[in-house]
Amino acid sequence: MERDQSIAIETLALFIRYYLTVSTPVPEAHQEAARALGKARFEQFTEQLGRHLMRGRSLVRDVVEELHPDSVRMEDAAAAADAQERAS
Repeated sequence: MERDQSIAIETLALFIRYYLTVSTPVPEAHQEAARALGKARFEQFTEQLGRHLMRGRSLVRDVVEELHPDSVRMEDAAAAADAQERAS
């Protein structure tokens, strides 16, 4: 669990660093509109996050399933077979 948290924190930190490196500054005349758009996007993000957390599934797993649906099913089947074998 601690290792997973460290990976998540480092991933987020790296993304933020990259984002801040490539983002261009917003001109003064457009800042108010940019703030309003940012607020709306953040609200949408928090709503999506809440729904996702309520489902109790991993976003990473969802993405992997979307990209490789057959391999995930095979992994699930293999894990179930391993668990069943250990239980026997």
